[in-house]
Amino acid sequence: MHDHRDYAQYLLNQFQDVALANPGEQFCCYPTSDSHLEMAIRRGRNDVIAFILQVVHRTPSLRLYINQRVCKHERDGKTPLHVACELLQPHTVIILLGNGASPQAEDQNGMTPLDLLLNKLWTSKENPNSIKCIRALRMCIENLLFFMPKLQFKMKSTLKEDQLFWSKILGEEQYNLLVGRIPATLFLTAMQKVLSQLPQHEFSESLDKLHIPAFLKPHTHH
Repeated sequence: MHDHRDYAQYLLNQFQDVALANPGEQFCCYPTSDSHLEMAIRRGRNDVIAFILQVVHRTPSLRLYINQRVCKHERDGKTPLHVACELLQPHTVIILLGNGASPQAEDQNGMTPLDLLLNKLWTSKENPNSIKCIRALRMCIENLLFFMPKLQFKMKSTLKEDQLFWSKILGEEQYNLLVGRIPATLFLTAMQKVLSQLPQHEFSESLDKLHIPAFLKPHTHH
């Protein structure tokens, strides 16, 4: 809550499973019952996110933690990646993906993180200014595509219904890619392959060390 990093690191190092345990089912809908990872995402605590992911990688019992849906009731069963996309956090999105978050995970409504982002655009159709961070939203979509060699998402039919709107807001190339009219570019295919080879437990460090120009790397900074 207050970004006490030393204390967070102490708890995670000393207690691991218990520190990251989810609340019991009778408490899961309380406002303060977010998983620790979700709470860190909501408050932009990137250092704490990194601490949590380190523990997840070295604790076998937490193997599924990053794709876990904490609450299946009021919050539509969103995963941490859904939450990062909902909050338009490109940096967090790429870190979660690189650490094993699934871009194909569905919430209770069958929506993937990509669907969630596209739905934000679709519902703003009549009032484009309602999305203040359109650049961050596009960056989140681009980061997801780096980890989606197979494009499976619910809103593909919606994209086909209004080509003018979608091609204008997404760009012709990305629009045609999403509806399946063109294959992925050589750059996208190459980056998907490269990123899939980076070790999850050292993803951020490995990404920084890639010997390619910084502007070609996935969006890791605001």
